[in-house]
Amino acid sequence: MANPIRVSASALIIRDEKLLLIKFNDLSGVHYNLPGGGVDAGESLVAAVARECREEACAEVDVRDLVLSWQYVPELEDFKYGTTQKLGLIFKADLKPGCEPRLPENPDKAQVGVEWVPLKEISEKGTDFPLLPQIQSALETTLSENKNIHFLERSSPMEWSEYFKKFKDRPPRPLLLNSLKSMKPKEKTALELGSGPGRDALHLLQEGWKLTVVEPETSGIEMIQKELPPHQAENFSVIASTFEDLKELPQVDFIYASFSLPFCKPEAFPKFWSLVEKSFKPEAYFAGNFFGPQDEWVQRGNTTGHSEEQVRELFKDFNILSWHEMNERGPTAAGIVKHWHVFTVLAQKKS
Repeated sequence: MANPIRVSASALIIRDEKLLLIKFNDLSGVHYNLPGGGVDAGESLVAAVARECREEACAEVDVRDLVLSWQYVPELEDFKYGTTQKLGLIFKADLKPGCEPRLPENPDKAQVGVEWVPLKEISEKGTDFPLLPQIQSALETTLSENKNIHFLERSSPMEWSEYFKKFKDRPPRPLLLNSLKSMKPKEKTALELGSGPGRDALHLLQEGWKLTVVEPETSGIEMIQKELPPHQAENFSVIASTFEDLKELPQVDFIYASFSLPFCKPEAFPKFWSLVEKSFKPEAYFAGNFFGPQDEWVQRGNTTGHSEEQVRELFKDFNILSWHEMNERGPTAAGIVKHWHVFTVLAQKKS
């Protein structure tokens, strides 16, 4: 007979020796839970933690390591908490800068508060709090010994070297091919931000462009150089740097950034983009992707996201030639399904 298990994911957020708890008042009386809840079908655990923190405490968090797991088997506990078997996973999480948790405007019917509770007072919050008593004891031991359980999130971005090997023999991206058909540049100088295994860089060189790539991963550069014909070498140059450490960029007629910009750290993006803006020659073109705020990797804190308004502001001095928004579930390079929220832009600098 089928015995479905309900999986929940919760956040352990500690600040100044206090634990963030969600306060409820229902038929069971007043009780407290960690921010968290059931994982939706097709949703990753880390994304579920981030979502629940937003929904229950208006809190944006970076989800860290798994620190504790627990189970509820109805038959072993006289069905005290219902007939559904449960598996709970508790992750450390950090509040993002400037975030202050609060009760949402439209909370769940039973939710009545969001509170910071001193760790030493947790045991006074009632027997319905999920960390009491056995889990509370286990958590205290885990924290005192500074132990984390390594959690492998299969839907996270691949290691770059693995990604490069997987895609090095793929044809150029449709974004590049379609952009080249739409452009009429004065000259053929280009800058690729994040060249990866070189599938697009090699095509630009074959089409007669003088190309500079920004790429910190030596494995990707080596792949390009291995495939680069000798007669094209003089048109190819490399800036071996992360986006965060860039000092300057050449002025070019075309800047291309396929799924690379979101991997610039949020705090470094404004400075990085100011360098990019200086690289555009008059009437130069841009083609690339930005992650939106609903993207799963953005929500878990792995990448930088921009709203539609923010992306359009970046291109206020451009004519938008093509704009496309994708907001749907789909596979990653690793073949794992995630939620994508992507803005794809083709634009030309105004004269």
